[in-house]
Amino acid sequence: MQNDSGRNNLTNTTRAITLNGTHTATNATTTVPVITIAPPVSNDTAKKCFSGDSQIKIADGTYKSIAQLQFSDRLAGTTDSDFVLMLDSDPNKKTSFYTITTKSSKQISLSGNHLIPIRSTYKYGSEMIYKFAKEVKVDDSLFNDELGEEKVISIGQEVKVGYYAPLSGSGE
Repeated sequence: MQNDSGRNNLTNTTRAITLNGTHTATNATTTVPVITIAPPVSNDTAKKCFSGDSQIKIADGTYKSIAQLQFSDRLAGTTDSDFVLMLDSDPNKKTSFYTITTKSSKQISLSGNHLIPIRSTYKYGSEMIYKFAKEVKVDDSLFNDELGEEKVISIGQEVKVGYYAPLSGSGE
């Protein structure tokens, strides 16, 4: 039921939390506001950072399959940091990714909302900024796994099997 302010209320003696938008009430004695937790976003790019075939550079210079990351791994990046946890993963789910190819034929497949460091050039200089993968353009300069700049020569969208969303101590 809704009150005059448009907020949902539940008439019940206990608090209710709904996970899927449904409400139930029995033994009506007290009106209690209902806390509604939104259902998961169905957006295919939510928390699906890397494709399952991604290789992650470890701080010692070796590479490891993203599915094989362990808490003891120190990840290479603009700032080396420890692997903290896997926010989300599904090795069997088909997911859409942006596959970005650089001039040296290196590729990375990312969800559209994953941030990637690029070189932004403007009238008085340039700096490293982060851009959503879905906003990267041909001729942008990405930072590769050696932190060198490489021009993007193509961007495509493809469906791949498996996704992983790792979190490092630096947030990269």
